[in-house]
Amino acid sequence: MRRRFLLVFAAWLAALVAAGIAPAATNETRSDHYLLISEGPEDESRELSRVLEAAWPQLEAFFGAAPKLVKDDRLRIRFFETQAAMKAAIVAGGGFAPDSGGYYCPVARTSYAFRQPSRWYTRTLLLHEAVHQFHLLGVASATKGPPPS
Repeated sequence: MRRRFLLVFAAWLAALVAAGIAPAATNETRSDHYLLISEGPEDESRELSRVLEAAWPQLEAFFGAAPKLVKDDRLRIRFFETQAAMKAAIVAGGGFAPDSGGYYCPVARTSYAFRQPSRWYTRTLLLHEAVHQFHLLGVASATKGPPPS
């Protein structure tokens, strides 16, 4: 009886996660400049973290500035399996959740993205949102003050 209950409960929870109603398990990958919180597999998170880190010096050279990070601070990036989960996280962080593949929320100072149909597009979208974050926190904040809250 107990085993059957646990199997039913596990199936119910998996259905909620798949529907974006309940949070999926996450992993955190820290690098020199980023904290990536992802619902995806850990090996994918490490790869995405390397892509983000490789972009940092290129963005700094292009914009001529970079976000100022204190000792243990990192730019936060959140990655989800579904759009519903992403939108719920944006709203929970105090932002407005648009109907898009990703979003940089100036209120939460966090970039959000969810899995796309291809590995290439997923990576491109995550990097796209990270560029918005880098620009607004590094360049715009250096010239105009902090992003609006």
